[in-house]
Amino acid sequence: MPAAIDHPQPEVPLDPEGFWITGWLWLADRHAQLASVEAWHGDKKLGSVAVREMVTRPDVSARFGFPAEVQTGFALTAHHPSPPTAPFGLSLHGRLRDGSLTEPVITSEATPLSPAHDPLGALRTRLPATARGLEIGAHALPAKGLTPFYTDVVANFAGSQGRVDFLADALALPLPNESLDYLCSSHVIEHLPNPLAALHEWHRVLRPGAWLYLVAPDMRHTFDAGRAVTPVSHMLRDFLTGAPPADCAEHVEEFVFQTDWGRLRPDCPVAERAAQQGAAHREYLRALHDGEPIDIHYHTFTPESLQRLLLASSFLGGDAPRFELVMEAERYPPDRIDGIALLLRKRGEPGDQRPPATCSLGHANPAIPPLPLVCPVSLAPLHLESAADGTRAFSAAITGLRYPHQASLPSLLPPRGAAPQRPWTAPGWRLAQHQRAETVLSSLPMRAHLDNPSPDVSVDPLCFQLRGWAWLGDAQPRIAVIEAWAGEILIGETAALYARPDVNAALGLAANAATGFEIFAHHPTASVGAPIHLHLQARLRDGSRTAPFATAAVPTIARDYRTNHFGILLDQRTTAVQRHDNLFATGPSLAEGSGELAALLRRYLGPPPRRVIDVGCGLGSYGRSLFAEGYGWMGAEIDATDCAELSRLGLPHRHVDGNTLPFADGAFDAALCLEVLEHIDEPRAFLREVRRVAPKQLIVSVPNCELLGYLWDHLATPWHMLESTHVNFFTRWSLGNLLREFYPRVELRFYTPYPLPTIEGTPLHYNLLAIATGD
Repeated sequence: MPAAIDHPQPEVPLDPEGFWITGWLWLADRHAQLASVEAWHGDKKLGSVAVREMVTRPDVSARFGFPAEVQTGFALTAHHPSPPTAPFGLSLHGRLRDGSLTEPVITSEATPLSPAHDPLGALRTRLPATARGLEIGAHALPAKGLTPFYTDVVANFAGSQGRVDFLADALALPLPNESLDYLCSSHVIEHLPNPLAALHEWHRVLRPGAWLYLVAPDMRHTFDAGRAVTPVSHMLRDFLTGAPPADCAEHVEEFVFQTDWGRLRPDCPVAERAAQQGAAHREYLRALHDGEPIDIHYHTFTPESLQRLLLASSFLGGDAPRFELVMEAERYPPDRIDGIALLLRKRGEPGDQRPPATCSLGHANPAIPPLPLVCPVSLAPLHLESAADGTRAFSAAITGLRYPHQASLPSLLPPRGAAPQRPWTAPGWRLAQHQRAETVLSSLPMRAHLDNPSPDVSVDPLCFQLRGWAWLGDAQPRIAVIEAWAGEILIGETAALYARPDVNAALGLAANAATGFEIFAHHPTASVGAPIHLHLQARLRDGSRTAPFATAAVPTIARDYRTNHFGILLDQRTTAVQRHDNLFATGPSLAEGSGELAALLRRYLGPPPRRVIDVGCGLGSYGRSLFAEGYGWMGAEIDATDCAELSRLGLPHRHVDGNTLPFADGAFDAALCLEVLEHIDEPRAFLREVRRVAPKQLIVSVPNCELLGYLWDHLATPWHMLESTHVNFFTRWSLGNLLREFYPRVELRFYTPYPLPTIEGTPLHYNLLAIATGD
C-alpha cells in the first residue's frame, strides 16, 4: 500500500492543538472501498477526512501508474487530545466502508513546538478557565485553544462566515478600561492605517498583568515582499498627527502596484493583471473618498522593524515600558509560517476607576464573566431599548446616539464621520523618551543616532543604506549635507533631511524639524568580509565640517559580487521553484506611478508651492497629486494620446517636439525626468534644455542596471531593464558623471526593492534615483 505524508515533516515543529496533515495513499484493490483517511497516535485519534473530500494527484498517478482519475490526495486537520511535549508517532489508516480500519499505511514522527518558541501555547497555559478575553478580526481562523469573545469591523464576517459576537472598531473598542484578561490580534495590525493607535487602545482595555498575543505578517514571506519596509518614523507620524487621507492613498498605490499580484490574486490571468490592478486602485480610492473602510495591507513589517516600532513608541524598553516581552517567535504559527508572533504582558498597577454600569454580552461558557459594553464614541454606558414596532437598539446615555441591534449581533460601530474619544489622546499626552546611545563631540550640542544598519547585520559594501538622525542645535538650519566616511573615503552623502516624529517628540522639538537622514553608501575598496569603520559628520553651508557625530563598525558579507555573482536563485538553500514573475516581476503602472517614489519626490522637492516641470510626464501619474497639493506642476509630453488624456484630467501640460521646451529660462524651480532618460538618443542635448528651464534642481529616475550584475550568471533580466526602446543604460557612476556636467551636486540612491534579495539578505533595487542641484 504505497503512501506518503507531505506535511508535516519530522523535523518541522507543529502545534499539537491543531495542525494539517497532507499526503496521498493508494489501497490497490481495496481503494474503491475507502470511506475516509484517519490519523492516529497510538490509541488516540487525531483527525480524519472523508473520501469525498480527497483529490486526484496527477503527479502520484503518473509516477506509480495509477488510474488518472483516482482520488489519492488528502488534507486533514488534526488535534491531539492530550498534547505531548516530545516527538510522537503519527500513523495513517484507511477506514473502509464496512467500518473496519486498515493497518497503518504509513508511519512518521511529529515534533511539537518547543515551549520556548510557542507564544500561543504559553498564553494557553497561563490563562485560568474564567479568563475574559477578546480576539479582534479572527474571522474563520481564531487562535486555537482559547474561548474569547470575538469582534470585527466587517459585517460580512458575522454568522456562518466567521466568529463575531459584536461589530466594533479595533481603534475604539466599546469596553471599559482594564476589563480584559487577554486580547488576541493575529494578522490584523497590518490592515489598520494607524497601528500605534490600535496598540494604545488595546493597552487601555487590558488590566495590569493581562496578556496581548500579537501576530503581524513578516513581509519577506508574503505578497508584500516587493514593497519597502514601512519606516518606524512614518507610523509614529501617523499616530501623532492622525493618518491623513493622502497617506492612505499612498499605501493604496504601494499595495496595488508593488505587491506580488500573482500571489495576492492567484486566479487572475497574467494578461488581465494590469487591468485588474487599475480597477482595484480606482475602487480603493473611491472608498477612501467616500469614507468607507478598505481591506489592504497599509504597512509592512519585519521582526526587526516591529521591535523598533515597539521600542520607539515606549511599548517596550526605556524607563517605563507599557508591556514586557515574554516570548517571540518567527515563522509562526507552524501552519502559517509568514507570521511574527509576540506574547506581551501589560505592566502597571490596577486603576481605581469602577467599570460603568452597562449592557453586557454573555458567553457560551458560563464560567467566563459577561463582557460589559459601552459606547465607542463617548465611552458612555449603553442601554438596550425596544421601540413600539418591536425593533431594538443600543442607546448611549450621554450622546443619545443609537446603534441598531439585530438578533444577537450588536453593532457598536461609530456612525460615519464620528471621531471616537480615547483616553490616551487627552491633552498633554506625549511619547515617553526612549533612551538611545548618543555621541556628544565638539562644541556643538550634537545628539545623533545611527539606526541602520544594526551591528548584527552584514551589508554588501557595494550598496547599503545608512539611516539615522542628527540634531546640532542652533546649527541645524545650516546643515548642507550629511556625509558618511570610511577613513578618508567619502562613501555616501545626502542633502535631504526629513522630519522624524519619534526623535522630535523625544527631544521636545517642533514636529516638522528635519532631523532624519538616509544615505545609500558604496565602499569601492572594501575588503571582503572585513568590517567597515565609518563615521558620519555634517558639512555646513559655509563649507566647514563638524566633528563626527556617530561612528560604527559595520560587518560586511563574505562574498564579492563584483567577481562572483551568485544570488539566491541558484543557492542550494533555495528549494522553492522560481516563477516567471520572480525573475521579471512587474513594475509600477505607468498610469498610477509608485507610492514610494511619490513620497521621495515630496521629500526632495520640499513643500509647495514650487514650480515643477515634469518632462516626459506620460499620463501625469505624479502630477495629479502634486498639482492637487499646491505645487505649480506643468507636464511636458511628446505623445499626443497622452496629452489628450492629460486634457481630459484637467492637468496643465504642453505638447512638445522632444527637442525644445517652450518655456523661458529659469521658469521652474525643479524638473522631474522619471523613467525617460533611458529613452533619449541625445541625453546631453536633452539635459542642456532641461537645465535651461530648471537650473536649480533636477530629479531623475532610471532603471538600475547595477542589478544585472547580481543576476548575470542566472540569465535573469528584471522587468523594465532591457526593453527594446531603451538606448541608454545607467549605473550610479555613469548617471552621476552625466548629470554633473549640468548640475554641480548630485545625490544618488535606489528605490523599489526587487523580489529576490541575495542569499545574505542584501536588498536589490529596480530603480536608480538622482537628485541634481545647481548653484
